[in-house]
Amino acid sequence: MSRQSKRRFEMRCCVPLCKNDADNLPKADEVSFHMFPESPELRQFWLDALDLNELFERDEKSVLSAVVCSEHFASADLYNTKSGFRKLRVGAVPLVIQESLEDEEIQYEESQHEDLEQLQICRICLETDTKLYPMGQSKYVEAYENLTGFTMSDDDRLSQTLCPECMQRLINHDKFREKSLKAELVLTELLNKTESKIKDDELK
Repeated sequence: MSRQSKRRFEMRCCVPLCKNDADNLPKADEVSFHMFPESPELRQFWLDALDLNELFERDEKSVLSAVVCSEHFASADLYNTKSGFRKLRVGAVPLVIQESLEDEEIQYEESQHEDLEQLQICRICLETDTKLYPMGQSKYVEAYENLTGFTMSDDDRLSQTLCPECMQRLINHDKFREKSLKAELVLTELLNKTESKIKDDELK
């Protein structure tokens, strides 16, 4: 018996603000639903990426019945089997678009006509055939500057838009960078304390 039949789950995306539900989607809609990985390590990557740790801490077992819809994965992470089922590639991790992006997209569409000279292309992957969102929030600008070392300005003639995949990967990179820096500080402090203790012991 496959694990799909062993684990019962509702076909409703567990990502906050996502309304995708198998019962409400048209049959022709190409949205698929995917269970959380059985691997604890990969499952934790999903929870971190979707910021769902607090939600599932209340009921750890509920994550085993939760699903994430295909709209939260990069297209490269999905493939169709010969029998027509859509599956995830090994190691795939979901993406999440911040809830504020819808408002930003509306504002961006209104301002597009005012700045036709600016290139309409993802600043990182150069994608054009997808939705593009402005890097209006300071966290995206700061994350981009941390990654590239380039400084962005309001009069920048280069594209100031990103595709959803690059937005999420940019934030994930910045979080990983911050986590690494904190770990470096903790380890350095621990090493200093250890060396200091050794010196104190030698003086006794």
